[in-house]
Amino acid sequence: MASSNRRPGRKSLLNEMQRLVLPSTFSVGHEFLPRGALFSLVTPENIKLVLGNPSDALVEFICGEPHVPSEKTHARKIFAILLYIDLEASIESFERHQFTDEMLPIKAETIDDNCNPEFERDCQHSDALNVFHKGSIIRGTKTLQPKAPTTSPPKILRPHTKLSFRRF
Repeated sequence: MASSNRRPGRKSLLNEMQRLVLPSTFSVGHEFLPRGALFSLVTPENIKLVLGNPSDALVEFICGEPHVPSEKTHARKIFAILLYIDLEASIESFERHQFTDEMLPIKAETIDDNCNPEFERDCQHSDALNVFHKGSIIRGTKTLQPKAPTTSPPKILRPHTKLSFRRF
């Protein structure tokens, strides 16, 4: 995947997302991207601008079937989170494991004590959580980590902890 310096579509989409973030009234100091903004920003056109030439299947995984109105976010949140932490190319691993927005947030109890993301094992958790096993997201990395954040990344990166969304 090209870096943000070489993909102007990525940078402009990220800037627009950051512009539309609102403060949470439920959790002081936290922010969120409204659902309407998520639908208006994470579109097939913007996905193509960011990823270059994604397959139709990948775009459909993220946004749902074209011309079929739906309230489901499919994998829009996942894509937005990955974009925010500069790992949007990893969306293909999420597609491969069928990890969708419906699986968020991940709670620590979801992952079995016998699960070790370092090794391939017969884990007791949902197969979709295998996306966090070593080599599934980014070859050779143990966990999702932002490359060089300019602001505080969302606390969603450790597979064995409860996800919490901060600046998004």
